[in-house]
Amino acid sequence: MKRFLALSVAALFIFSSAVFAESTVAEQTADITLFSSNNSNSYDRTVAVTGGNIYIDSSKNAIVACDTDVTSVTIPSDIVEISDSAFFTCTKLTSVTIPNSVTKIGKSAFNTCSNLTSITIPNSVTSIGNMCFMGDDNLKSVTLPNNSSFKEIPTNCFSGCTKLTSINIPSSVTKISDSAFYKCQSLAQIELPGSLGSSGIGNYAFYDCAFTSVTLPASVTTLGSYSFANCGKLSQINLDNVSSLGIHCFEGCSALKSVTITKLQEIADYAFSGSALTSFTAGPSLKTIGTGAFQNCAYLSSVSLGTALTSIGSDAFKSCTSLTQIKLPDNATYASTSFSGCSSLNSISVNSSNKNYSS
Repeated sequence: MKRFLALSVAALFIFSSAVFAESTVAEQTADITLFSSNNSNSYDRTVAVTGGNIYIDSSKNAIVACDTDVTSVTIPSDIVEISDSAFFTCTKLTSVTIPNSVTKIGKSAFNTCSNLTSITIPNSVTSIGNMCFMGDDNLKSVTLPNNSSFKEIPTNCFSGCTKLTSINIPSSVTKISDSAFYKCQSLAQIELPGSLGSSGIGNYAFYDCAFTSVTLPASVTTLGSYSFANCGKLSQINLDNVSSLGIHCFEGCSALKSVTITKLQEIADYAFSGSALTSFTAGPSLKTIGTGAFQNCAYLSSVSLGTALTSIGSDAFKSCTSLTQIKLPDNATYASTSFSGCSSLNSISVNSSNKNYSS
């Protein structure tokens, strides 16, 4: 079955009657060829591969489509680009060999290739598109290109690759974008390069991964929202160089017992909600603890709040059932629900110089 997928991925998942009306469907026995009137991925060359054909636009030296029954592909050595959605939903594809001539791999190029188990991207490739390998749920091993121009693991690149266990992050990479490794539930270790920028880890970047520990490079000072949320095996992390956390950053990290912070000025909303922290010591710069920041941390029994703290948000320590006492520093205030559900909390003591409360 020959497919041309210039349509957006969203349109392919929600195939509206309007798009269908603009398409010409040609039926030849069991084969169905779908052409969109908006399709820019025309071809003028056909190459036979195992299980069918690939289709090439010679003006760009680009692969634009393939037959859905293709199982193995060795890409010709004159190809420089694998276009957007070129192998999208080629569910029988098990093997791809990419030559050093290729410099670009487009959006969703290998999206939902559910039988692809490994891939090596040659050093000639300088960019890969969003959602490139999204949903490849049998992909176990990836080798990324090592060259100075390869800067980003793009949005949703490996999202849903639930069996991915091995991947290298080249030293040239400055950004791991939103949801890049979302729900890579078998990814137990990763080495993050020092080349990552200050905001080099995006929202949901490692959501629901299998890490037991993570070493953040000193260059990373900001973590995106939900960036490590639901990493249920993560037991420790050092945030000494991090000055800003996104909301829900470590929410649901049910094995996280130890965290070290120094430069944080704010614990974002729900940042450690549902974690296994047993103690927390605020760094000297911490000014704000956000809404629900430590909510449902049932094992949290010891909290030391720094002198810079001024505000504790609603439900910040809600249902921290092991917490027995807490002492507020000089200028700190708390909401009426900050400690709700803390069934073992016997006392909240206040420094004598705190003008907001008295013990």
